[in-house]
Amino acid sequence: MLYGKFRKNKINGINYEYDENYKTKLVSFKEGQEDMLDFIKENQRGGISLITHRYAKANNYYLDDYNKNLPTSFIKYWDCNNLYGYSMAEKLPSGDYLWNNEIWSDKKLLNISDDNNKGYILMVDIHIKKELHDYMNDYPLAVENTHFEDSNYM
Repeated sequence: MLYGKFRKNKINGINYEYDENYKTKLVSFKEGQEDMLDFIKENQRGGISLITHRYAKANNYYLDDYNKNLPTSFIKYWDCNNLYGYSMAEKLPSGDYLWNNEIWSDKKLLNISDDNNKGYILMVDIHIKKELHDYMNDYPLAVENTHFEDSNYM
């Protein structure tokens, strides 16, 4: 069924294909929607796959050197399997793209169900309180598309 939708759109619309590390992505847009494709391409971000610190020390009642005067802490490692397979089983965009310029409330955004047949790509202005910057430093909420120069230290 999904491939049938792609085939139908491939015949009826303007198609843009590209290959990135042997992954082929196919998205169909109609003539006059090139600005939508540009918006998507310019805002692609890679996901964060690992967060590490050079040193971590747990302090909890399971340890021989537990110090009850210090805050209790644990070290967690979460291994998520088959993320690629999971993403391949999810719904993919297949056409009927529209711009929506209305300002959405938090309530409207939170009321979109996870299994909704309609998907959304949002452009947002995020303002994070300064006191939360250090807290979110290791796992940023909004990843930037940036380039770093070579360094002698890396």
